[in-house]
Amino acid sequence: MVILLVRVQLTVTSSYLCNFMATVKTQFKKGQHPSVKTEFVKGCIPWNKGTKGMQIAWNKDKKFPNLHPTGMKGMKHTQEWKDKVSLLRQKEKHPLWKGGKPKCLDCGKILSNYNTKKCSKHRGMKGNKNPRWVTDRSLVKIGERSLNDPLQKGWRQAVKNRDSWKCRIADNNCKGRLEAHHILSWKEYPELRNVVNNGITLCHAHHPRKQEVVAKLSPYFQKLVASTD
Repeated sequence: MVILLVRVQLTVTSSYLCNFMATVKTQFKKGQHPSVKTEFVKGCIPWNKGTKGMQIAWNKDKKFPNLHPTGMKGMKHTQEWKDKVSLLRQKEKHPLWKGGKPKCLDCGKILSNYNTKKCSKHRGMKGNKNPRWVTDRSLVKIGERSLNDPLQKGWRQAVKNRDSWKCRIADNNCKGRLEAHHILSWKEYPELRNVVNNGITLCHAHHPRKQEVVAKLSPYFQKLVASTD
């Protein structure tokens, strides 16, 4: 078994060496000159011939005077020079000028991003322009617990507007995005799912996840909502 493994290893190494030598032969061919500057010229004497050990740089411990007697220390541009440079780099005169901020192709509104071609109102395929638009609106599912539900979208927007887009538990532990929380659970109180007073704005850190915690904090959240009314 050991002899077999040694033979396999020898065959692998020998095949690797053969491939390596084949690539070397193809890289350098007789009569070709890869680089005239770097190739060895016959009769040229190398600069380090006869030297041994580490070589010392020719400019070691040498000091060179500055072009300016005091260097750039203490030099300041005049206000006239600053004004001249600022005028040369304004709008059309600036080398990176792109013609100003782009405008929306539909309404002509000035855009803040150079990579967009339309404003947020005309960007994308909204309404009946979307290929997934359902013509029969009676088939649209309304009242489901999903992010795309129009009733839930309006409810979340109304709850956050009432709370001024701030977490009602404002302390040092606030962290994460704002979320609209149902004070009384979605499952047990279906008639209060879209009631604004049944919601409260919380950050991701303060938003309870477990049902036991939700039931325990419901009275406290109701007091906070009642205090705003």
